[in-house]
Amino acid sequence: MRVFSISLSGYLLLLVASLRAQGGGPGDAPPDYGGSPTRAEESAAMDRLHGNTFEGNPDVLLRPGLVANRATKRVEILTEATGLKAGEIVEFIVIDQSCGRGYEALLWSFAKPSDVHEALTFIGMDQGEAFHPNAFRFWPKGERVHAHLLAPQEEKEAPSEALPLESYLQDKKTGQRLETKGFVFTGSFRSPTNGAYAADVIEPKSIITTFNLRNTVLDVPVRAPEREVYGTRLVHPEHVLQAHQLVTLILQPEFTDGTTRVRDLTLRVRSDTDAPVALYQKDRELSSGAWVDVLASFNRLTSEGKEPHVQLHFDEALTLADAARIAPLIKTIDTDAGIRVGPPGEGQLFYEAFCPRPEMRERESRFSHPWELQYEETAEGKGKGILELWGFVDEDDETTATPLTAQRWPVASRAALKEAIEKENARRDADPDAFPVPQALFVHAPPTARFGNLVQFIDSVLPDPATVYVFVD
Repeated sequence: MRVFSISLSGYLLLLVASLRAQGGGPGDAPPDYGGSPTRAEESAAMDRLHGNTFEGNPDVLLRPGLVANRATKRVEILTEATGLKAGEIVEFIVIDQSCGRGYEALLWSFAKPSDVHEALTFIGMDQGEAFHPNAFRFWPKGERVHAHLLAPQEEKEAPSEALPLESYLQDKKTGQRLETKGFVFTGSFRSPTNGAYAADVIEPKSIITTFNLRNTVLDVPVRAPEREVYGTRLVHPEHVLQAHQLVTLILQPEFTDGTTRVRDLTLRVRSDTDAPVALYQKDRELSSGAWVDVLASFNRLTSEGKEPHVQLHFDEALTLADAARIAPLIKTIDTDAGIRVGPPGEGQLFYEAFCPRPEMRERESRFSHPWELQYEETAEGKGKGILELWGFVDEDDETTATPLTAQRWPVASRAALKEAIEKENARRDADPDAFPVPQALFVHAPPTARFGNLVQFIDSVLPDPATVYVFVD
C-alpha cells in the first residue's frame, strides 16, 4: 500500500534544512542511545507552519505534533525514532515524548496521547472499551485503525513510501514480520478522582502498545497479556530507524464508509433441553436450538471479517452440572479466531469460574488459602452452607509436616455469609501477626444445584475485585 503524507512530510525536508542552516537540530545532539527526543524545535516549527496553513479550516484539527483531517479521515503525527537496533525488544511502539522508556519503545510522539485520542474522534471514530482484567474484560474492544510510517531519508527530496507500522516489527517466534491487522481504538481510562487521561500521566504514556494495556490509546487486536508477549516483538532487521530520525505516523480508520467490524452479541445458555442455546444481537434472535446451529452463526460472522464480542448469560434454572459442562466448550472458542467473551452481566459469573484447574483442590500445596464454601441447596431452592478458612496450625511453620486445620462458620443466608467474612477480615486487619485472606472464594457445590440460586447466595460477599471458582462435586 502506498500512502503519502499530505501535510507533515511535505514540510519536513524544508524545516530540517532551515534549522540546520541556523545551527540547530540533531547535529548538535549527543549521539546517545535514546534517552529522550532531541528534535522538539523542529516539531514546534512545524506546528507554527500548520497553524498558518490550516487557519480557519473547520475540517482540520491542530494539536502540538499532530494534524487531523476529517475530510480525508486521516491523522498525521510527528514522531522521533528512539534508536533501537535490529533484533532489540520493542515493548511499546509509540510513547509520549516525556516518557523515560525509550529503551524499549520504537518511537517518541510529539503529540500527547489524549490529543491522539481527540484526533481519532474528530475524524469520526468511536472509542471502544479497554482491556481491564479486574473487570473481566480480557479483550480490547473497538474498531481498528491502520497505522503507517513515513520515514523519509532526509538527504533526499522525493517522498518515501509509507509502510505498515507492523513492517517495522518482527515476531521472535516465527522470524517473520508482524501481520498487518491494525490496532484497536480503545482509548485510555481516565482517573476517577480528577479525570486525567491516564496515558498522559502514567508510565509508559503509551499511544500504541505491543501487548494488552489499559492505559493506551491503541491496543493490539488480539488477546496478548504482557507475560506472554514480552520479548517476542523485535525491531525488524530490514526496517531499522536511525536514532533521532523524524518519522510521520499516519493513522486512518480501517473502514471509511461506515462499515464496522465489531458485533455485540448475547449468548443465552438455557435449561431448555430442546433449544439449549440462543444467540441475540440486541433484541433480535440470530439463531437458537442446538449448539451446532449457534456455532455456525459465529463461523459466518468471522468468515465475513466480523469480530463477535459476546456477553454470556446462563439462565437461573441451569444446573451447575450443565454450567460446568458448557464452560470448557466456551473456553475453546474464546479465541482470536472465535468469539470474544466480555465481562459478566448482572447476576452472572464469569464463565471461567467453572473451569478451575484440578490442582487448585490441593490445599497442602497452596501458598495461601482462599475462602471456601461447602454449598448446599434446600428442596425449596434456598442456599446454605459452611464457610471454611484453611490454614496451618502454626502459621510461622509452614512445612509439609504441619497439619492443616480449618475454621468453620455455618451460614444459612447470604447476609450471614457476608457477615462471617467481614468479621474475620476485620479481626485479621487488627492483628499484625495475622495474614490477610486472598479475595477469592472456592465454592464446592452439588451438580443439581441451580446456577441462579448459587449466584444469589454469594453475590457481593467479597469486595471487588474478587475471584470465584466453582467445583462441582
